[in-house]
Amino acid sequence: MKTLGLVLIMGSLAAAGPALVVSDTSWKASDNPPVDWAAADCDDSKWGAAKDYGMNEEKWKHYTVDNTFGFASEGNWIWTQGNAGGCLRKRFKAPEKFTTAEMIFVADDTAEIWINGEKVDFYDTMLGYWGYRGCAVIVDVLPWIADGDNTVAVKLVDNGGERGFAAEIRFDGEPLAKPFAAGAKDADFQEPLGKDLFKFHTIDAKGLKELFSAAGDHQQVSVRWLAAAAALGAKDAAGLDKALRAAEDGNERLSERAVRFIDALALKSHADTLVEVLKARPATRSGAFAAAALARLGNDEAVPALEKAASCGFKPTERAAKRTLATLKK
Repeated sequence: MKTLGLVLIMGSLAAAGPALVVSDTSWKASDNPPVDWAAADCDDSKWGAAKDYGMNEEKWKHYTVDNTFGFASEGNWIWTQGNAGGCLRKRFKAPEKFTTAEMIFVADDTAEIWINGEKVDFYDTMLGYWGYRGCAVIVDVLPWIADGDNTVAVKLVDNGGERGFAAEIRFDGEPLAKPFAAGAKDADFQEPLGKDLFKFHTIDAKGLKELFSAAGDHQQVSVRWLAAAAALGAKDAAGLDKALRAAEDGNERLSERAVRFIDALALKSHADTLVEVLKARPATRSGAFAAAALARLGNDEAVPALEKAASCGFKPTERAAKRTLATLKK
């Protein structure tokens, strides 16, 4: 496997606080799931337990969950009882009070994430090309979390070789990706991320807008992608600013990635961009992520846009907007 140098940034990645949900054998697993596998009310009572896939031995030290996430994790690599893939499910209760919710996950080879019957994210980590380090994905799940009972469901596919899935869901606390903003200024951090990643994707390192809009879906919002974008942004602040502000009227792929970048790195300088995205594209995923991000970054000026978005007809945005409004009006 090809391994990209992420020692500096992964070493500084900090956990947000106690994880409410971690990947372990308490998850339910099925190699032949029913068609309603993702539904919150799917009957999984006869599903077996997830298989602990281990990889904590010395020979697997480069592939531990801690090394993949970049911080000490109670999660472990798990899978279904078979090899090709299937589905995993985990029921959990949200805290009585919370402001933010983030999920970090990784899979070899692909994972489709659903919460309460709604699709949250899809990612093909392409671990065979990149190695595990830094391939974890960070996603704000506030738009999909309900009060009380919740269910996260995951569809997995393995294309051969090793396999595994690891995840955590954390509520409140420091953003998982916050340290990237500072680390991106270090030359030792910039070079391996800024060169190798973009060479792999044949993306011009000077074209930050292209990074946000043209990269393949397998490069959604991984730790490595966030780090690489931050590294280039440190070299080209004007280019990064232009790329992020294009989220207001850009295509949905650009808009979602830009909003998730602002959200993950908690960029207060672009809170106004989030508001404009929410005004222009409320009934979209980027609108939902913008509403969620404003829970950390918003102020009184965001309230009118959030109030309107709270009845836009797109459930993820409505949920995030209502919860963010409650936070801002405290």
